[in-house]
Amino acid sequence: MKPAGVLLAIGGVTLIAGLNLISMAQSGVGVDLADAQAAAPSAASAGSASGLPRVSWELLQSTVATPSVQGGQEGFSLAYPPELEALAGERVRIEGAGFHLRKGEGPIERFALTPASLKGCCGPACTPSLNGVALIHCGEQPIPRALWPAGGRIVAVEGVLRLGHPSDLGCAFGLSDASVRLLDPASEVVVFDSAAQRGASQ
Repeated sequence: MKPAGVLLAIGGVTLIAGLNLISMAQSGVGVDLADAQAAAPSAASAGSASGLPRVSWELLQSTVATPSVQGGQEGFSLAYPPELEALAGERVRIEGAGFHLRKGEGPIERFALTPASLKGCCGPACTPSLNGVALIHCGEQPIPRALWPAGGRIVAVEGVLRLGHPSDLGCAFGLSDASVRLLDPASEVVVFDSAAQRGASQ
């Protein structure tokens, strides 16, 4: 699936990353950048602890974003690698640094996921391309905000991989119906597992 255009927003929040993409494209710099620091296997690996395919950031960032203009609005056309398209609609696992999209007091029901190397940065605004951010929807298994007050946190996410037009996703790809394992920033020990919490409450 190759969406016709991409809005410069993620989850309704406009990001500097999208603006950087336009300026990079206009200057002739490629937009299919990979994060060398967070590079994992070149395709989805077969083995995660849960048995789900693990999708690497290297694979996600091999998505190519081409600048386009539709109806006078700048956007992007996306070409996904075949290995990623084959996993669309399947439950997969992605690991990285999660960042809040909005401030508030209620539980966290969605967030932006970036390569783990961006944990100490300002999150999605630091990534140079749309293929460096995934939108995570975890409304069915929300995260208590007290466990994640602010800043980037290392998380392991399992959910249904969605590739499509950003009117549905808000970015090039994302996970829906996601469960999240939140890791302690110092020890990386699991401090919250939304799937376990959901199972205990049923």
